[in-house]
Amino acid sequence: MKRKAEQRRAAEEGGLPHSRFRSRPASFQGARNFFIVGAARCGTTSLFQALSRHRDIYCCPVKEPNYFAFDITAQRATLEEARRQGVLIDRPLATILAPPRVAITTDYDAYLRLFASWNGEKAVGEASTSYLPSEVAALEIARRFPAARIIIVLRDPLARAHSEYLMHRQLGRAIGPFREAIRPELEDIERGFPGARGMVFCSLYARQVRRYLEQFPREQILFLLFEEMISNPRLVLERVFLHLGVDPEPSRHVRLNWENKSRQSRFPSLDRFLLRTGNRTRLLRAFPRPVRRRMRALFYAAREPAPADIDEQDILLKLFRDDIKATSALINRDLSQWLRRRRPGFA
Repeated sequence: MKRKAEQRRAAEEGGLPHSRFRSRPASFQGARNFFIVGAARCGTTSLFQALSRHRDIYCCPVKEPNYFAFDITAQRATLEEARRQGVLIDRPLATILAPPRVAITTDYDAYLRLFASWNGEKAVGEASTSYLPSEVAALEIARRFPAARIIIVLRDPLARAHSEYLMHRQLGRAIGPFREAIRPELEDIERGFPGARGMVFCSLYARQVRRYLEQFPREQILFLLFEEMISNPRLVLERVFLHLGVDPEPSRHVRLNWENKSRQSRFPSLDRFLLRTGNRTRLLRAFPRPVRRRMRALFYAAREPAPADIDEQDILLKLFRDDIKATSALINRDLSQWLRRRRPGFA
């Protein structure tokens, strides 16, 4: 317990005990490996942070190393952007800066080094949302870790798409209305050429879920709904702990604290400048996590974002309808509430 507290304090304060790097085998000596594979904007960050507080779970200090999404991370533009933002990990993390929440890792030895402080916890894992839309991640994870436990979190697809749009606006990547932001994707889908990533594409779950069901036994996959994480977080945590084979009792004390809500920037021009110059991530990593939280409160207003308008909801619900029904059959859950036009909730 003392060692676990030291590791967590080091991460909070912006450093990692890299002087104690040890070479770990891919099996992590019998630990139950787990991967939270997405979807994005479905509470995976909050879930991952909650798991990190369990005494028997070791969570990668970089929440999203994205190693197994080879088809996405190998793209030249993706690598150049990661290098510019200072989140391309091909060597041990610097001890001066806090580990980034999202990074690109292309070297397997560098990936394993992220877990170097593992100290025999029963479960060890990471949470990369690129693994769900990736065409190859399910296969590659199964090759390395065939006994891995997979956790897939899904959300009302319209609310998820709109939440991703709000995130892009917060980061300065999108400044136009939602309809303009999704128009290129809708045109690509109409032509039969959906992209590998995107606000709309990543909300079409059936094909993405099917890849994991083809690679892993169903009992190794836990499906969660964002809506039930909101309504009954304690029950969700208990299910996750049981899935990972660790003591479920801490679910009474470990809480889901919502870490990654959509917010509205108070200084959008500054956000765009920091993103364009690659200084946003470096700036945040220079401060301990508690300070970063206070900085976010200063720079972003935590007020309820406006929902997608009715016409946009109609367009997307028509597109999502068949996929929702297919996803419902695949995961054996009633998703009929997603078929109703409604105000997107927690964004």
